[in-house]
Amino acid sequence: MEPTTLVTRPIYVLIHLITLSKTGRTNILVIFQTRTHIFLVIIFQGSKCSFAGEQAIKGEVGVLAPSGESEETLQAIEGVGSFENNSLEMDKFKAFIEGGKALLKLASGQRWSFRE
Repeated sequence: MEPTTLVTRPIYVLIHLITLSKTGRTNILVIFQTRTHIFLVIIFQGSKCSFAGEQAIKGEVGVLAPSGESEETLQAIEGVGSFENNSLEMDKFKAFIEGGKALLKLASGQRWSFRE
């Protein structure tokens, strides 16, 4: 299966240093949000799809960046669970990240930096 590219609206990123309750480890929580609260628009095709046509994903999404302090060009992220379950919505239904990992790259190709 080929990778899919999803293009979001312009986003703002909030960075929080948190302690995970299960492990006690410190981690970086990255929250992506937009000014319009529309995160991205997906176009569903096919007559059997219950979400036919354009559907906006609204809300914000939080992910962990376990290697965020490394300031690499590609930054690994992973879903954190219940935060997404309560924050994203599509067609009045909750949308969420069940888990999984991804690599993010800035459009500029620059290294990620969470420092000022």
